[in-house]
Amino acid sequence: MRRSLAARLKRLRLDAGLTTTELARATGISQGKISKIETGAQSVRMDHVDAWTHACDADDQTRVHLLELAETALTEASSWRQEHRAGLAAKQAQVARWEQRAARIRDFQSALVPGLLQTRAYAATVLGLADASGQQNLDAAVAARLARQRILEQPGPAIELIVAQAALAWSPAGGQQLWAEQRQRLLDAVTAQRVRLAALPSVAPGPPRLNAFTIYDFADTGEQLVVAETFAAELYHDDQRDVAMYVEVFEALAANACYGEAAAELVRASS
Repeated sequence: MRRSLAARLKRLRLDAGLTTTELARATGISQGKISKIETGAQSVRMDHVDAWTHACDADDQTRVHLLELAETALTEASSWRQEHRAGLAAKQAQVARWEQRAARIRDFQSALVPGLLQTRAYAATVLGLADASGQQNLDAAVAARLARQRILEQPGPAIELIVAQAALAWSPAGGQQLWAEQRQRLLDAVTAQRVRLAALPSVAPGPPRLNAFTIYDFADTGEQLVVAETFAAELYHDDQRDVAMYVEVFEALAANACYGEAAAELVRASS
C-alpha cells in the first residue's frame, strides 16, 4: 500500500510539473523526505499528503482518494511468509537496522524472552518454531540475532524491556540446562547499565497482555514506528494516534512491572 501511494504521489508531482525542490518549498516538507516518500522508503503523514495535493493543484476526488490511501498505509500487515521471503537472517538484519536508527527502544514481550537478551540455544529454539515459511537457514538467523545484541555493548539507544511472567514460565525444548543459561542471562540484565529490564507479574493490574510489540523512536527522522506481532503476521503502525496508544499501554505496563531485585526474584522463581 505504501509503495502504491508513493507512486501516485510522485505521478501527481510530475503531472504538476514540479521538481522535488519546488514541492518542498511549497509544502514545507524537506526535499530529502519527499524523495524518501516517493520511493516508499518512508511513510507520509496525512497533513503532508494534504499539503502535497494542494501544492499540485489536485482535484477534490484525487485529494480524498490519496488521503484514504495514506490512512490505510499508516497501518500495514505483513504475513510471516512475506516477512521471511528473503530468509530468517534477512529479517533479523532488518530489525538490526531499526535498532541502529533508534534513539529509544521500548519492547514488551508477552510470551518470549526479548531477542536482545536471548542465549544462542534459546534463540535457535524460538527461531526454529517461528520459521513459518520453511526457510531452513536457522544457523544464519541465530547468528544474526546474536549480532544484534552488540548494541548492548556500546553507546546507543535507550533500551527498555518488559517481560511478562508468562514468558518466564514457558519452557522451550532443550531441557533445564537451556533455561538455566537463559535465566542467568536475564538475571545479569536486571543489574546491567545498558538496558532497563522489568518483569511483569501475571497478577499485576493494568492493560491485558494481548501481544508483543516494540516501539522505535527513530533518531534520524524523529518519527516513531510500532511493530506488533500476531500468530500470522507483523503489524506496522506509524500513524501517531496509534503510536500514542501503544506508548500509553507500555507506560501502564511499566508502572505495574517489577524492577531490580523484585524483577530478579520473579526470574529466579521461573521454572
